[in-house]
Amino acid sequence: MPIEPFSLPDDDEEIETALILEGIALPSVDLFDLAGKRFDFPVNPALGYIDGSISVSHAHHPVDVKALRFGELADGKLSVEIEAAIDFGFEGFNDYGRTVWTCSTSVSPE
Repeated sequence: MPIEPFSLPDDDEEIETALILEGIALPSVDLFDLAGKRFDFPVNPALGYIDGSISVSHAHHPVDVKALRFGELADGKLSVEIEAAIDFGFEGFNDYGRTVWTCSTSVSPE
């Protein structure tokens, strides 16, 4: 999932990256079944976690997804809000540590 370019505080470098999520276990892949539902996930390494990461400054930082909240289906797309925490401290960005992050996107059957 591409992320809107951003920069870290005290750094003028614009970061272009994407959120990578793998191993998402949902009860269905049908958008109608997911609409209006919320799914909570354990964090790594607990069974059932979503394997997530983001690359910043040539380093992969783990992302723990805590929840996926699906909105209503509209125009063939389903909005989804992702509640997560990025572990910037994993690769040396200790000033940012574990940063709570919420982002949203939409998914379609294509």
